[in-house]
Amino acid sequence: MIMTVINTFIKMTPIILFAATSLNWLLFDDIRGLILAIGILFNFLLAYGFQQLMKGALNKECSFIVGQTPDDFFNLPAQPPQIIGFFLAFMVMNMYEEKNINVVNIFIMLLILFLSIWSLNMVSCMNYMDAGTSSFIGIGLGIIYYNIVKGYYTNNVRTKSSIIIDDLTDTFFK
Repeated sequence: MIMTVINTFIKMTPIILFAATSLNWLLFDDIRGLILAIGILFNFLLAYGFQQLMKGALNKECSFIVGQTPDDFFNLPAQPPQIIGFFLAFMVMNMYEEKNINVVNIFIMLLILFLSIWSLNMVSCMNYMDAGTSSFIGIGLGIIYYNIVKGYYTNNVRTKSSIIIDDLTDTFFK
């Protein structure tokens, strides 16, 4: 029972990270959420393109959604270790750049990364070598992507709508 819950959580992690970063942008008007969501989407598109180029076979054990028939399943193009590795590298690079290392956050993300590698190996989705390679690809992409967008990824970036709301608030609630 507990293994099923862990495996379901791990398989949902890429969607959770994408949804959380997108909602951060949409609800809190924080451009950093959009930048990170674009990076995760870039990971999905890159993995999908590589999968199509190499004509890779899909493993049913890695499926995100399973249908009624044996051939009816849906796999995410990028496996959880790649997305978690991307997110981990991006966050660590940001902490390093801001000179504000949060060891607890790094430990939790590393724990989730190793849990994803272990979980996917236990359900015969990926062996340790494939999952480790996937996570290192994600880490490399996270480092590269952060170095590309670090000029735009700052704490004080506000979008136009948040400035308008602040101006209206100042006008009506003086």
